[in-house]
Amino acid sequence: MRRLDVAGILAVLAIPPCALLAQEPAPRRRPRAEVHESLGSGVNPLGLQNGLDVTWHWPLSRSRRPLLADAHLAVGVTDRLSPAYNRVGAFFELAPLSVFDVRVGVEPVLYFGTFSALLGFPGYDAPFGDAALDARRAHGDAVSGLAGRAYVAPTAKVKVGRLLARAHADFEWWRAKRPGAAFFYEPARDTLLDARGDSLVWAETMVLYVLGDRPGHRMLVGPVHTLTRAWRAPGNEKQDLGLLAIVGLGTKRLGANEPTLFARVFYYLRDPHRGGQVGAQAAIGFGLGH
Repeated sequence: MRRLDVAGILAVLAIPPCALLAQEPAPRRRPRAEVHESLGSGVNPLGLQNGLDVTWHWPLSRSRRPLLADAHLAVGVTDRLSPAYNRVGAFFELAPLSVFDVRVGVEPVLYFGTFSALLGFPGYDAPFGDAALDARRAHGDAVSGLAGRAYVAPTAKVKVGRLLARAHADFEWWRAKRPGAAFFYEPARDTLLDARGDSLVWAETMVLYVLGDRPGHRMLVGPVHTLTRAWRAPGNEKQDLGLLAIVGLGTKRLGANEPTLFARVFYYLRDPHRGGQVGAQAAIGFGLGH
């Protein structure tokens, strides 16, 4: 399942309105730790994933001005667990301004040899729709193995009145150990990659309108566009356009901080196997600790 970026969406909700400009410096804040967890599922493609993010933030500015108030350095660790793989990573993030940050990270991946992960293919032009994946699994082509992802991920974000906008991209470099095949199916990106080394971009752009803004009960809705493209395989490019809804379930519930529900329905604008079809994703995200 292509991931629903819960941590990124939660971050954009905290952007201060650009119209508010305070002149006095803010008191220096101590480094803070944040723990976020999420559980998401999707159909077309079918998937299930649990995510955990632990992040430590150091402020770079004492200013209350919106463009500087959230300037920071951050380091963190992540974990993405699904029935097909486990991805554990580490990252460094620099936000020189509240409206822009860039993250650099590495992420080893262990594929369990279940479902469609790490199935082998002869080339980019091989069919990898659901029927082709099922056929390769039936012939015993599923194997366990290791891969690695390195990435650079810039994000631009802004809030004006009740409108929130966010543009994000992951520029990724992949390498995998896949005996017996030069190419493999990567389920998180739902595409074929060259096991000897490959690169791709995954981009997401959203504009959300704030319907409600009570503490713990924010409601937002708006369009979201995503793009997935392996640079050497333009014929496998994927694009979809959908509607995202975010609903806050309260400031604290069952020991979780600000549990938030995310739901997205989308239409495949371009896809080698799912063009013209509809997919859906749902997730719940929340903070842990104090």
